[in-house]
Amino acid sequence: MKVIFIQDVKNVGRKGDVKNVSDGYAKNFLLPRGVAKTATGDNLKQVKDKKEAVEKEKSEFIKKAEDLRRMPPLEFSIKSGKNGEIYGSIAKNDIEKKLEELGLKNVSVKLDKPIRETGEKEIEITIGRGISSIIKISVSAESE
Repeated sequence: MKVIFIQDVKNVGRKGDVKNVSDGYAKNFLLPRGVAKTATGDNLKQVKDKKEAVEKEKSEFIKKAEDLRRMPPLEFSIKSGKNGEIYGSIAKNDIEKKLEELGLKNVSVKLDKPIRETGEKEIEITIGRGISSIIKISVSAESE
């Protein structure tokens, strides 16, 4: 019997796979537990449409990642003293807020520790579906 897997089944099939399995295995295990459904014409079309939608969304994320890489650096300023000592820092949430102002929502910034020095830095961000990109930020000193 040909079935479409709705969930991953260890050593048998992954979600979205279409496979032939024995009739007994399908009727007694896969179908009653809701981990697979029979591969009818309508079900196959739904799976195909869903895969196409996922691929389209993934390509949009990839395009967005490329656009972010070409974007000019985000500008930040840190308070500093007369002798150049830094009083503040730029944290993950500061960068996420700035990206949200630019219209990028649900972006995850990978930053181990806050930035406490001036200059230009490259930061890795994840924009969705496991797609990541590198953005540049420019940190300047703001004297009191």
